[in-house]
Amino acid sequence: MKYISIIFLLSFIALSTNSSAQSENYNPLPVSPQVKKYDVPALFPGGSDLMFKFFNDSCKVFLTKNYTEQKAYVLVKFIIDKKGKAGTIRIVNGVAGQPQLVKEAIRLVEIMPAWTPATLSDKPVEYEVNLSMPFFKE
Repeated sequence: MKYISIIFLLSFIALSTNSSAQSENYNPLPVSPQVKKYDVPALFPGGSDLMFKFFNDSCKVFLTKNYTEQKAYVLVKFIIDKKGKAGTIRIVNGVAGQPQLVKEAIRLVEIMPAWTPATLSDKPVEYEVNLSMPFFKE
């Protein structure tokens, strides 16, 4: 039993020494090197304040009356192409019990005016947007 305890202790010391040396260079997630995809990000005409004004003015769907909160967010991911048009729309997170908001979020992104496209070395490039779109009670 004494020998088992000593072997266990030595194994533990060897593993902890080895893992601490590896932890400096160890990354548990596969991460690709960061490549700069743009110099200047895409911009909604007039900036974010006018974008949210556009959403408020264009929104036709609201939270239902049985929803307990006054405001909720749908997280939308989309691509601004080289011409400034929004496309490749994906819903990252909707609102439980409010499926109508997902359809409305997609509709709003589809009817958005063209953005100023992102640029890299003064050439237009695609740009990914992650947007928390707010919805309110009527």
